[in-house]
Amino acid sequence: VHVIIVNTEIPQEEPVKFEGITLHFLRERYIPIIQNQLPPLRRSWDLAMMLRRLDRSIGIDVVEIPNDEGLAFFPVLLMRNKTVLRCHTSFRQHVRVKHLPMTAQRRLTCWLDAAAAQRAKLIITHSQANATQIRRDHRLRRSQSVEIIPHGLPMPDNVSHVRHEVRDETEVRFLFVGWLDKRK
Repeated sequence: VHVIIVNTEIPQEEPVKFEGITLHFLRERYIPIIQNQLPPLRRSWDLAMMLRRLDRSIGIDVVEIPNDEGLAFFPVLLMRNKTVLRCHTSFRQHVRVKHLPMTAQRRLTCWLDAAAAQRAKLIITHSQANATQIRRDHRLRRSQSVEIIPHGLPMPDNVSHVRHEVRDETEVRFLFVGWLDKRK
């Protein structure tokens, strides 16, 4: 069972079924003080609450979520044993490569990314070089697994090492969290 969450400003309330996939829409709420000062926390909290509702209503065995500027922080805290964190370029690396000043807000975002990575059940990335960078930027324990799944390849058949109390051995409820954005 695949469930996909779509982050949108469109006021879509009900899930939509499309070619065997259920799309759930996460509507971002704007709260001025939090949004202006701590935007990663607001998005992360909204997503965590939606994931919690979905888990209670349909049951989720695996949540794959991007570690994107603090987004995964609260979801990983709530669903630690079910979380596969997909990491690409870390926010710390982004700041470093662009020679941006390390402001308090950027420092918080780096901390949120690292905290989510340190608590995730499993981390996946696309290359060995990126895995090395993630380990360094997020100060991961040596024992923490970082799996490499190159882009464009199918997901492995055996995801049993990330299952959490699977109800039916023939079916894994896998939740992929991503965004539908306009192409750059």
